[in-house]
Amino acid sequence: MIRSHAAAGRGRLVVKLHPMDNGRIPWARIVRRAARQAGAADRVLFLDGGDLGALLRAASGCVVVNSTVGLHALQAGCPVKCLGFAVYDMEGLTHQGPLDRFWTAPARPDAAGVDALVRLMAAAIHVRGDFFSPAGRAEAVAGFVALLEGGLARRFGAFVTPPPRLARARAAGVGVAPWDGADQPCSPKGPA
Repeated sequence: MIRSHAAAGRGRLVVKLHPMDNGRIPWARIVRRAARQAGAADRVLFLDGGDLGALLRAASGCVVVNSTVGLHALQAGCPVKCLGFAVYDMEGLTHQGPLDRFWTAPARPDAAGVDALVRLMAAAIHVRGDFFSPAGRAEAVAGFVALLEGGLARRFGAFVTPPPRLARARAAGVGVAPWDGADQPCSPKGPA
């Protein structure tokens, strides 16, 4: 990513550490070294913290592997390039062209499409809560139980097998779980 951005020869690249990173990998040093090697040390900034909303509102684009940051960026109207297989990585929402083109001509997300996806995800697959506090965990567990008891994500036609991102992962040579086979219909209890 850093080499690709450096080759574009314009703008700054901000690499932000995940807030739950455990510190085992020296990301700041790795990013600085990669920026130096790409000849872009003066244009690459590493952040450990900061206001994500403010960063996304000011950004020309956001590159993710597969992160909720991508959803936040889409909701902020910020162009997104996924390097992994995110559930929201689809035509009309994220940049579908090559990374090298993203730096100079990023595809902007369709606001109506983003709104529709967020509403569908909220209604069909997401639950309120978090993993980081007792109150958040209690709310999440209650939401997961209700979702599981209600038949997973079958509401609103939100469940298809295999999910489109798994087909893209397979096509890219990425291994997937054996129960995610294209010829095996899934049920709440596992493979048929």
